Amino acid sequence: MFDVGFLELALISMVALIVVGPERLPALARTTGLWIGKIRRLALNFRMELEREVEMSELKTLRENVELPDLRDIVDPQATPRGNPVAAESPNKPAEPTADADG
Repeated sequence: MFDVGFLELALISMVALIVVGPERLPALARTTGLWIGKIRRLALNFRMELEREVEMSELKTLRENVELPDLRDIVDPQATPRGNPVAAESPNKPAEPTADADG
């Protein structure tokens, strides 16, 4: 996040030592560490929640784009597809005789 090297930390420590004083510096460092930890946890939770929402959105889009087979086709493969008004012929039913042109 921040690119802080050793020299920058040393300079910040020296300024804090002069401004705050040696008596209150440990308490300030502890409080600063606690706040930094809270901010990191907040950022992590925010990132995880955002990733979860993006994943849910992607799954919703994928579900809308994928056409699942009808459950009736899985249970009874001889059934006609949805929307077809013609009934499927049963494999046990004999074929109906057709009328010949001869008579």
